[in-house]
Amino acid sequence: MFCDKSNATRIFKGLEAEGYAERRKHETDGRSYRLILTPLGETVRQQVIVEHEAYNQMRLDFISHTEQTTLS
Repeated sequence: MFCDKSNATRIFKGLEAEGYAERRKHETDGRSYRLILTPLGETVRQQVIVEHEAYNQMRLDFISHTEQTTLS
């Protein structure tokens, strides 16, 4: 993500406030938390994946399938 710890914390707090993610205490390490997507967050994640793949495909439509495979 190319951001420092405080920036990542601020971003996550925003996701948490919007209901996209939540923190849960780690099962064995009392010093840490697990960051988990809520069902709403997972729905948005799936939509973003579909949109991102469509965008990438649109950007690559000008080269052949063989060239796309080579690029991958």
